[in-house]
Amino acid sequence: MKKVNMALVFFSFFLLLLTDLVQGQLQEDVIVECYSSAADCTSNTNGVSLVAIDCCNRTGGGYIRHSSLAAQCGACVVVGFNQSRVHIGPSDAGRRYSFTADVLLSTPGAPDVTCLDYVISREPAVDVTDYLSSDFRGRANSFLPEWFSIQYVSYENGVALQPTLSFDYLIAAETGPGNPAIPSGAVLVYRRLSITIDDIDMITVGLIGCTCFLQSLEGSYATAVIRRQLITYETPFEVTVSLEKWTGTMTGDEAAVGDFDLFNFTEQRSAVFQPATAIDQRLEHVTFFMPRDNIVELPELFRWRLSVNDSRVKINSDTQLVRLENEDVFSIGFRDLRVTIREGEVAPLTIKQIGNEKGGEDIGGFPENRLQPVQLKLISGSASNGSDFSFNPVILRLTYRPNNTLNDITFTPITSIDDNIIEGDETIRVIILPSSDGIVQVQTDRQKATITIIDDDTGVLSLERGTYDVIENEGTVEICAVLTGGVLSTDTEIFIRAWDNTARFRSDYRTRGVHSVLPAFGNRTCGRFNIINDTISEQLFENFTVFISSIFPKNSALTIDRTPSFIRIQDDDQAEVRFAMGQATFSEGGGNQSITVILGGAQLREAQLSQEQTMEVYIDDGTSNGTSLGFVAFGTGAIPQNRTVVFPVVDNNIALEPDKHYLLRLRNIGNIGLGNPGTMNVTVEDDDVVNLFLERRSYDAIENQSSVKICVILTGGNVSTPMNIYLFDSQGTAKYQFDYFFLNFHVILPPYKNSTCATLHIVNDNIKETLYEVMYMYILRVIPWNKNLHVDYTWSTVRIQDDDS
Repeated sequence: MKKVNMALVFFSFFLLLLTDLVQGQLQEDVIVECYSSAADCTSNTNGVSLVAIDCCNRTGGGYIRHSSLAAQCGACVVVGFNQSRVHIGPSDAGRRYSFTADVLLSTPGAPDVTCLDYVISREPAVDVTDYLSSDFRGRANSFLPEWFSIQYVSYENGVALQPTLSFDYLIAAETGPGNPAIPSGAVLVYRRLSITIDDIDMITVGLIGCTCFLQSLEGSYATAVIRRQLITYETPFEVTVSLEKWTGTMTGDEAAVGDFDLFNFTEQRSAVFQPATAIDQRLEHVTFFMPRDNIVELPELFRWRLSVNDSRVKINSDTQLVRLENEDVFSIGFRDLRVTIREGEVAPLTIKQIGNEKGGEDIGGFPENRLQPVQLKLISGSASNGSDFSFNPVILRLTYRPNNTLNDITFTPITSIDDNIIEGDETIRVIILPSSDGIVQVQTDRQKATITIIDDDTGVLSLERGTYDVIENEGTVEICAVLTGGVLSTDTEIFIRAWDNTARFRSDYRTRGVHSVLPAFGNRTCGRFNIINDTISEQLFENFTVFISSIFPKNSALTIDRTPSFIRIQDDDQAEVRFAMGQATFSEGGGNQSITVILGGAQLREAQLSQEQTMEVYIDDGTSNGTSLGFVAFGTGAIPQNRTVVFPVVDNNIALEPDKHYLLRLRNIGNIGLGNPGTMNVTVEDDDVVNLFLERRSYDAIENQSSVKICVILTGGNVSTPMNIYLFDSQGTAKYQFDYFFLNFHVILPPYKNSTCATLHIVNDNIKETLYEVMYMYILRVIPWNKNLHVDYTWSTVRIQDDDS
């Protein structure tokens, strides 16, 4: 009895797996159901359990329900297959499955039912051609035990995801006429065999990408491409791509996408592959928006993971590494695009961040120590490095503020040079070069800063004179332009043009303009206008104007004085007045002198003056009118005529005066031309001669006399300036320091004095010596020297008498 109970316990596991109706039969051919209790029976709660098929000798046994019986006890016999469920899949390709139909369990005292006629059938009657290579459809009139087998196909038919095939093998005793009857009192319970067979054809899907990782860009859409195997399939399936954090290894140039990157790692995207589009729908795309976080950072990694809703779909690559390229960059540029300084000043520039992008490792941003230095390029423009400014090369490093934005960089790359050169305002451009790391971007409209150096140096370019006088037969007149103020650093071309007045181009002058070059750092340049000598008697003076029309190159700091100058041409084809000589030298003692003025002229059409002409001769002493010497008058008589005026010469008996120079001019000459010479230089020489000598030829002195006066005498006149006289002593038998001292080497003869003296000191030595000792004095030099100064350099003797006995 123990053995039977253990068998019942073991078999209960198989019975509990049954979910379909477990049916039995009475000998009256009535379908019955076994229940565990009368209550279950009446409530029609179906089920087969160990209690339901337990021995009727225990607590009422199993109950049987049918149309004519109330709950009734019977002997239960379970007939079925040695397996209840079998699942066959692609991994079982070619495998053979063997099954046995037999009595699985019977309650004690149950009759033997193995010799009944049994029918094994397959329900439903499905087509298994694509699933089984060896089939078992069923059998009738079989005794137990009955063996049979099926074999799974070993090859594919090229159609994937065909429906899973499910069918059952059922067993039942035949109760028809001619078949053995079911023993009385026995209840047969049948156990079916459920077979599930999957399609052997597999379909695979995977993510397409490069062999390493896929690159995407912040602020754009990243597309995951799903590719399925090119095969016919019959069932739709859904593929899902989800986001995952990357926790694997990374290089020093990479980071992992984190929560600060605004990613939603619960986000998923799905695509459904439909059999109807099997030929065309090989690829599906799902897109994710890659958030832009306003953080400048390293390239970051995350992962896509692939999953499917159908276990029959194989995934050949379920993950893919995605590299998210940083789109946020630091934009920088100059704060001030134009900076103005003066010569001698420095130019401050500031580079600042434009925008609010952040960086810094504490927020997952770009490390500060990996920011590349800012590189600059200098374009001199109109200013020259070294002469107009000095360039201070600097290394500009970007650093973070506490809020992880960039600090401003203030620096002074340019120091202007104060050069005193008229150049005009000059410019220099400083350019921020683009960075090669792609992290720092130079904003184009703030990439260049222009530094303007205001030139403080100014100058005026003008014609040297307001009026130029030229006589017709001189042929040319030189016109000069002068620069005042600073200087120019380059050669400058100056264009001087002429305009007609009473003098006409091509009849009186033949130069329309001159082109002259003012050399660099020079201040004067000249050019010549050609005057036509026409041998035609015209009005005495004709004129035209000249002015500075332009320069090249232009200079904004240079002022061009365009005030015209007059060129006055004196006609030489008519009567003219002139001095008889251009210069004369008179001696002071010669008395008054005559100055001759001549009226003459060549190629005259008239032989005499038509009216009297009076003019003044005067000394040009720098005052407005000068000093008049008198007037000369020329009558209407024949030409030439000579007239004289007196030039006064005063003898003042003052010697050694410098020569006196006088410039004589003519005034009020009317229509008479001024001939050559038109001026006269007069020199008055001093002829007063003076003599300078020592007062005596010999001097006698007694030793105890203590000193002797040595005097210098001037005769012949006076001098108006001090005279420096240098005396010299010479030893004879008398010795310096022992017998005399002489300290007054230099004496001055005051103006208008005729003598001056020096002191010779005698030494009283109380020593008996020779009665007489001598020394000598003479004039060594006189300043100033003059040819009218006669100096007697003869020695004078000084005799010293010894008074010691």
